[in-house]
Amino acid sequence: MKKSRLLIILLALMVNGQWSMVNGQNYVVSSLLTGSPRFDIPDAPKGVITMPFKGGERTIEIATSQKLTVKSDAEWCRAKITEDTLLTVTVDINEGDDAREALLSITAKDIKTPHIVTVRQESRLRFAVISDVHVGNSMGVGPTVKIPRALKNLTKRGKLDALAVVGDLTNGGTESQYKQFTKMFGADTNFINPVGKMLFMMGNHDNYDGNGKRNYQAGLKSFNMGRVYPYHQYVKIKGYPFITISDFGSANNDINNPSAAEKSYPQESRDSLTNMLARAAQEAPGKPIFVFLHVGPNNGCYSTWADFENGEAWSMGILNPILNKYPQVVVFCAHSHYPIGDPRSIHQGVDPKSTRENYYTAINTASTTYSEIHPGAVEEGIHPAGYENVTEGMILQEDDEGNIDIFRYDTFRDLEILPNKRWRLDAPHDGSKFKYADTRDAADNETAGKPLRDGKPAPVFEEDAKPELEVTSYSVKVTFPQATDDECVFRYNIRVLQGKKVVKSNFLFSQFYLYSDMPQQLSYTATGLTPETEYTLEVVAYDSYDNKSTPLKTTFTTLEDNDPSNQVPEAVGVWTFDDPNNLMAGTGTLQATTHTQNNVTVHANPADANITVVDGPTEDNGAINLPVGSSLKMTSDAASKTYTFMFDIRSEDLTSYTPFFSNSLNNSKDGSFFIKNGQVGLSFQGLGYGGALYTGQWHRVLFVSDNCTVTTYIDGQKVGQSTGGGSQTPETHWQLNGGALFFADENGEEKAIQTAEVRFWNVALTERQAAKLGAVKTDQPIEPVEVPDATGTWTFDDTNDLLAGSGMKAMQEMLFSDDATLPVTDPSETKIKIVEGPKTGNGAIEVPVHTGLMMEGDPSDTKTYTWMMDIRLDQTGGYTALFQNDITNDKDGSLFINNGKMGLNGSHGLGYNGSIIAQQWHRLVFVVNQGIGTAYIDGERVGQSSQPCPEHWEMNGGALLFFLDNDGEEHIVKTSEIRFWDAALTPAQVKALGEVETDEE
Repeated sequence: MKKSRLLIILLALMVNGQWSMVNGQNYVVSSLLTGSPRFDIPDAPKGVITMPFKGGERTIEIATSQKLTVKSDAEWCRAKITEDTLLTVTVDINEGDDAREALLSITAKDIKTPHIVTVRQESRLRFAVISDVHVGNSMGVGPTVKIPRALKNLTKRGKLDALAVVGDLTNGGTESQYKQFTKMFGADTNFINPVGKMLFMMGNHDNYDGNGKRNYQAGLKSFNMGRVYPYHQYVKIKGYPFITISDFGSANNDINNPSAAEKSYPQESRDSLTNMLARAAQEAPGKPIFVFLHVGPNNGCYSTWADFENGEAWSMGILNPILNKYPQVVVFCAHSHYPIGDPRSIHQGVDPKSTRENYYTAINTASTTYSEIHPGAVEEGIHPAGYENVTEGMILQEDDEGNIDIFRYDTFRDLEILPNKRWRLDAPHDGSKFKYADTRDAADNETAGKPLRDGKPAPVFEEDAKPELEVTSYSVKVTFPQATDDECVFRYNIRVLQGKKVVKSNFLFSQFYLYSDMPQQLSYTATGLTPETEYTLEVVAYDSYDNKSTPLKTTFTTLEDNDPSNQVPEAVGVWTFDDPNNLMAGTGTLQATTHTQNNVTVHANPADANITVVDGPTEDNGAINLPVGSSLKMTSDAASKTYTFMFDIRSEDLTSYTPFFSNSLNNSKDGSFFIKNGQVGLSFQGLGYGGALYTGQWHRVLFVSDNCTVTTYIDGQKVGQSTGGGSQTPETHWQLNGGALFFADENGEEKAIQTAEVRFWNVALTERQAAKLGAVKTDQPIEPVEVPDATGTWTFDDTNDLLAGSGMKAMQEMLFSDDATLPVTDPSETKIKIVEGPKTGNGAIEVPVHTGLMMEGDPSDTKTYTWMMDIRLDQTGGYTALFQNDITNDKDGSLFINNGKMGLNGSHGLGYNGSIIAQQWHRLVFVVNQGIGTAYIDGERVGQSSQPCPEHWEMNGGALLFFLDNDGEEHIVKTSEIRFWDAALTPAQVKALGEVETDEE
């Protein structure tokens, strides 16, 4: 008996201009009975042989004594018998949207009835993904416009095997919203081409209604042949596994709240996902597994990295361990509404052993309602201009090599997003071809050594790009052309500088998610400037990875203010101290006094009050000196809650307290307004202390009370405002009753002070009037401030001994294990490496996570010291430890960068302040003076504690630990210099340290 072999060959075919070859596969027909009118093919159930769209070769052994002939009824499927027993079938590639069939008629001399075998060839897999349609949300043009438009714009591009809607089907989970949803998704008129399978799942909004789960299952029956719609699904489409898991909670994330994740994805759901993944891996080896989750896993696509997105995330970590076992998983993450034009919206991990557990593909699915960006990115907030009419989706399609191409679409404007930057998931889908890791994975990549996307090159402005300015007395409006980038310009930083001092800084969103409607120019208005003042304006473009362009720069001078309403009114009390024969002469009543507690003595002769004449700010503007115990008493007729004081002052000692005034004319209670360590204010009614005074310099200080709501100014700039609160009423300190006592305090919290002028108004000056008063004009040269030599200096310039220092011991490398609790004693394991510094000749090192530097010293006072560090961070989201006083790393850090701000929360009152920009060098200084901590960025004071914090800031054993935190709140830090003083630098000395010098300057 002969055996005939049936060989079906799908030839090498040209696809997209390239030839693709497919290897053969062999199959054996179980029987062909001699002379029988029929035969069976076990590998072709019901007589159908299924072939992939891209083709292949198959051989079927046929047991027969007959000589076979074959004929095909389709041109694309050609058949012939060779060598008597070999049936060769040639099948062309299927370029169409539909599967197709050809009939093979197999006959023989003794077989009267032809045997019919059907060759069925699939079309390529093609499906679409959208999410967050929020039926019931009327934002923008509303869902009845957005959803049909999105469905038509996706399905017009061809038939789809499936459409997945990844949760938040409704805005509130109500029965009526599901009826509206079903109406739109069930209407044939909303689909240009048909969709094979609809895949739905619950999102957090779908749980807002108490009957949300029931409404979901009942409301979607029409999509499940009248049966209740399942919460979770496992579906195979053209051999590819699709898994959907519903969200049963209402929370946005599980940050500081693990129970939220347990509610969203309880054990039963996790077990379902575990079992489905195992089944998919077994049934579809070598293929990607498509998983759809409304709230995606942590540390995947854009929106799921709290550390890089200002402490916020739209994700949960509870499913990471399950997904991490399968690198072939492609998980679609909804929930955030973040735009998919951002390159961070796709991610693949680098290390399957990473504690982040993100070794798979994660894709952000955007929204079909409105868009959003991460908090803190721009001053406009999470919903910048145009957000309400942004809808996006994607189509995924297999190619003939087993890759998956991803086409992103703006479904509101009907256009493809970045067609020259299409995403592709390369086969094999085992992690070996991952290419969408980025700089967020740097810590995981130290051993993997895979290329990381960094967004480079940086954005660029056109060569002739220039900002256009509209200048007023107090503001400037800048209009500038958009920069370009190979992916997207994410935001702009607009800075206004007076000299080197940044007086205004604002991040402005590019509106890239509007695509064809993206404005070609953007505008920003900086207010609160001073009239007749020269400024520099800079515009810098940033991409999604904070690569920055060369700045657009221009200078301008604000106009003179001639608006009558902004002119400073005439003061009712003015004392200039210019007449040495009558120092108290002026408008209003002012007397020289001495004081003790509960006692004020008036002196007709100021000399009897120890008041002396000194040089003023200019030759014709005299001044007086008031030593401790000397004061000035102003009297007025009426009690007042609304008034303004102006003090032109200078001090040689700004430490501790110096009073400006008290509303107690007999000095029986605490002062009402103070200098405290170079700042002005009062710890009362939420005013606090702010601004910066400098030793030996003249300053103009204003105290404005508007019905006892207080605003303070230094040199025309607002530095504080009361917010209310506390057990005492504001009148306690700020209502005037017959006058005020200047420069006196009942318990001697005083320093000697000089004053060149004092003014009093019985009205509250406005911010513009305060700005118009400006600063004290002086012809005295400002003496250069001498900064003492540091006790220890480490510049990291010696490549043979990176940690060598001067004045103190070399720094010691400290490495801690991944949980940041176990010290590793071998310094060779720390992986500190040399990197480019801020300027040629100024080297730097990169300190990875879990690695720190220990400084050992012998300070004379463990409660008083200063450190300075020049640092650069690639990203400023989340927490980055700067230092701590526990060298065993057994407690929380002592100072952090948190989402671009410097400080520490706690009862000490320091808080987080200032602005640290990613990929930019900054000089940070922290001064501890008898336990009081003061933070500076680039020479400017940004925060000061209200009380000591010995548990964090007192040096234990004379050592400090830099860049480490006990629970891993760290990021990679580049540093080019660290200095330490065993003394508290003054604000003027810190200001003299200035900024980091860079080659960009």
